[in-house]
Amino acid sequence: MVMMFEDAGEDYQILSCAEQGWEVLQKLAVDNTINFLLLDVHMPATNCEELVLEILQQHPDVKILAISVSDDVNIIQKLLNSGMHGYISKFASLAEIIKAIDTICSGQIYLSLEMQLKLKQ
Repeated sequence: MVMMFEDAGEDYQILSCAEQGWEVLQKLAVDNTINFLLLDVHMPATNCEELVLEILQQHPDVKILAISVSDDVNIIQKLLNSGMHGYISKFASLAEIIKAIDTICSGQIYLSLEMQLKLKQ
């Protein structure tokens, strides 16, 4: 994922990476320039729903785009209910990821068309 963003231009920079939820919270606590998270739903040793709630409680201006290989509607719905701003598949193209980021940064929720259809069922 990091290498994909090398071609994204200077408007999209990865400032930091974390392997576990506690690292995300730690990095947010010391770096107030982080305003957007691309968050793996299945991050090791992490309950993503609880992490989203905690992040947004402590840093309400941070936008969160969840990314996953899973398309489990129940998980995505729980994350949306916890305040997550969007969901995208790990198989998405860089163009779609940038579209998702831009959509979320403009104040909207982003879900791929595929996920929108699944949530309507």
